[in-house]
Amino acid sequence: MIGAREHTTHPIALVLFAAIYLMLAPPDLAAESAGVCPAAVKATNDHGLERIEIASACRRNESVRASYGSWEQEAAFSGEGVASLAVAITDDKSPIILTYRDETSTEIPVDTSALATVLRITLQWEAPVDLNLHVVEPGGVPGWKGDATAGHAPEQFGLIGKLDLADDGTGVGPFQESYVLSNRLDRPNDIFAIYIENATRGRRPSEDHCGQGQYARIGVNLIVADRGKINRRHIELPAAACNVFLDNREYYLRIPLLMLESD
Repeated sequence: MIGAREHTTHPIALVLFAAIYLMLAPPDLAAESAGVCPAAVKATNDHGLERIEIASACRRNESVRASYGSWEQEAAFSGEGVASLAVAITDDKSPIILTYRDETSTEIPVDTSALATVLRITLQWEAPVDLNLHVVEPGGVPGWKGDATAGHAPEQFGLIGKLDLADDGTGVGPFQESYVLSNRLDRPNDIFAIYIENATRGRRPSEDHCGQGQYARIGVNLIVADRGKINRRHIELPAAACNVFLDNREYYLRIPLLMLESD
């Protein structure tokens, strides 16, 4: 074609451009362009619950997987590049492993020494429903005084422990709720009882949440760390009849095999 000529860029010019671009780009963008995506990981052992916060701007809207023994959990990074996880610690001393989308990983050491002085009860489940853990302390009643559950402030409900991890069954699963009594000296010499409430099913079950519905029966895991002793149990919550009102005995499902008694 008359007047046309091929436009070329000298290889040295490309190298110089790339170097200047990486120097002027924000740190996270420069690292990503170089094939490295840094992550700042903060892990805190909160009385047997490892709370993990990851900040990585170049992983915005990605996900991270945490593995601890047989337990696996995923969390999504926010638009600001922050992800949070909580892992219930057991007697397994292997590290928590964080794995990112690019298959790079980070190991977090596990300290099990805190388990010797605490009572921690953790409920875990996969189904996208809102389950509520209720730990009824000695002398308490489900739904009333002495019932440690989501939304019950210790000072208003006469509690010595508290629910310090709550979930509503939405977003990335699996889901968890956890109760803690941090000081073994606060344990009264009486029985603690564990109940599970299916708030999504409600008092009058219907559709997928009753009979033979998809979420009529729900499998859950309970982990009880009681002053150094670990009790793990898988339980299938039974189905309820459709369109039949549930009284308190049916609505708050008691887990009798995991009642806890002080020494």
